Amino acid sequence: FVWSRSDQVLACSATVKSQIITEYSIAKTKTDIFYYWIDRAVLAHSNRSTNKTISDIPRIGFIGRLIPEKGVTVMATVARSCNVKVIVYGTGPMESQCLAMAAENKNFIFKGKLEREDLATALCELDFLIIPSFYSEAGPIVLIECLSFGVIPIITNTSGYSDLLRGS
Repeated sequence: FVWSRSDQVLACSATVKSQIITEYSIAKTKTDIFYYWIDRAVLAHSNRSTNKTISDIPRIGFIGRLIPEKGVTVMATVARSCNVKVIVYGTGPMESQCLAMAAENKNFIFKGKLEREDLATALCELDFLIIPSFYSEAGPIVLIECLSFGVIPIITNTSGYSDLLRGS
């Protein structure tokens, strides 16, 4: 009801825009994409983005909700298969599985909930951020944040993230 009475509806990716148009019957002319739904205060701390070097043992991070669709189990495979440190931040139904993965593998570090005010510190610890989602994401906020800190993203070809990197 609110969307149909609005002058303009903003979406955070092309995928979300398409869903708004299709599922809520909102006119294309009333929808637009605004990619940058980020906290500028966090970006103010991105002093690590210039002249960054990769650690001797690369640190690959995951920041997100711990649900199967986000691909969290991919992180355990990476930790077992590669000479890397995998650092996982998040909460959700898969927390106990992440604790078990950390107990089984010294290269898998589960840090739990990441408070917003600690995001800058967490991103400065990472060389890469993996976003292994198995479904279309609404918006690439964590991707923009990681790029601002000089952290190299590794993504699946899901709409929200690939839209931003392709510039569509």
